[in-house]
Amino acid sequence: SQPSPQALLESGKALQDKGDTRAAIIQYKAALQADPALSEARWLLGRSLLATGDPQGAVLELTRARDVGRPAVEVLPVLAKALLSAGEPKKLIQTLGSVNLSDKPAQAELLSQLATAWAVLGDGPKAESVLMSALALSPCQPTAKLLHARMEADKGRLAEAVAEVDTVLQEHAGRVDAWFLHGELKRAAGDSKAAAASFYKAIALDQGHVGSHAGLVGLQLA
Repeated sequence: SQPSPQALLESGKALQDKGDTRAAIIQYKAALQADPALSEARWLLGRSLLATGDPQGAVLELTRARDVGRPAVEVLPVLAKALLSAGEPKKLIQTLGSVNLSDKPAQAELLSQLATAWAVLGDGPKAESVLMSALALSPCQPTAKLLHARMEADKGRLAEAVAEVDTVLQEHAGRVDAWFLHGELKRAAGDSKAAAASFYKAIALDQGHVGSHAGLVGLQLA
């Protein structure tokens, strides 16, 4: 007999816990073929597609997850990140710019993605004001702190930026984006040995991390 949609979902989650996201995606898709309204499978599929470099697919699945009743507090911060990764900062601001989530860390994550979108569009003051709102809601929110560190570095305050990334890594040592930013900041500070170590940490967590591979190539060419 065929495994139930719930069994396929649980199998996908177990694979994901072991770090095999691509195999998990196959299980989530199988679960959704059997039960298209399984909102948790939709949500996890969207997150997994984003993690494996398919932001367009992630946007589609996360939007469907919201439509079949997955809570906005779970879906929208990830959807915001997917829209940014898909190169859609304007769409992110238009669709999620006025959302107010009840959970403070989730709202801070969403605001951090919106601040990044404003920065990508070249509106630094708006990006900074939205980011300050995120940090006021949740001062330890890692995405907000990393964006703040990036803004500090842009203002030439490299030591402060590195210190801020260090505090994020103490709490969230598994964040690829934090190790990558750490590497970029160390490279900017002229410490290529520390920069390489951070890029390697990012790659150990995500073998296909393009920015960190490019960072290592840049260090070798320097």
